Amino acid sequence: MMRFQVGPMVSNKSGMRTVVDLKGKRAPYGFNQATLFQFVMEAFLSSGRLTWNDVTQVPHVGLSQHWDSFKAGKIDVVIAAAGTATIQEMDTVIDGGVRYITMDNSPDGLARLQKIMPGSFLDLVESRPRASSAYASRCTSSATTT
Repeated sequence: MMRFQVGPMVSNKSGMRTVVDLKGKRAPYGFNQATLFQFVMEAFLSSGRLTWNDVTQVPHVGLSQHWDSFKAGKIDVVIAAAGTATIQEMDTVIDGGVRYITMDNSPDGLARLQKIMPGSFLDLVESRPRASSAYASRCTSSATTT
């Protein structure tokens, strides 16, 4: 199967550095037309010992809608796949650009992630030499399912 590399992405100007910093922030919730992503976001939160009760839940039905809300400043975090045109667009449109925030890569952090998303693991995503992939240098970690 193909690796599905995603991670929590925020605005560079948000001041957030880790998933723990999402506490009290606006997070997409529901994903009624793409339910996998409800679990993905919950797994991200669990990495920081957070639950849905620790964030402001903003209902969304799908990925495109939540990306649009992020670009409009209506939510503080998005699910973003490494190396996609969507990230390039957000990095251009959002004042100051975007970056991934770090998830807990300790054995306990990984266990919390895998409790929500079995088969997931964390990878460090290194920057790529192409100028068009400069945004990848902001990637710190990604949840990946097999």
